[in-house]
Amino acid sequence: MDPSGNQLAFNPQWFLPVLVVGMLAIAGMLAFLSGWRQLARQFPPLVQSAGERFYFASAKMGLVRWFLINYGACLIITVSRAGIYVSIFMPFRLICPDFFLPWSAVEAVEEHATALSRRMVVRLHGSPVILALRGSVGHCVAATYAGALAASST
Repeated sequence: MDPSGNQLAFNPQWFLPVLVVGMLAIAGMLAFLSGWRQLARQFPPLVQSAGERFYFASAKMGLVRWFLINYGACLIITVSRAGIYVSIFMPFRLICPDFFLPWSAVEAVEEHATALSRRMVVRLHGSPVILALRGSVGHCVAATYAGALAASST
């Protein structure tokens, strides 16, 4: 019996290219399911304004509340008086382009607590996408939004 018969052989030189293509395909699918691409089309990035920048930030995003995609410690979020600038580390930036959420597009920033976590949930006018931020970035977004709301009402 020939040992090289009809068996599928593992070819080491294909491992890295298949891994990279697979990771990019999964990232693209998650970007679509989370609504990232929809936000990037609806809110293209402007010149990044000065503000408080959070590296290795985490967020959850999704089109429906019960199916949020987790972006754990891979985001760069800048919170400024103009809005929220969101980007992701390379190489995923090729699939998930940056976007900028101006405060005028934000409908509400609400705190949602569960038994395991507390998040600030950002809801947008005319968009089903939910952005949930935790930790210091979430508290900064809530405080800056409250300040922007107070400034616009005076």
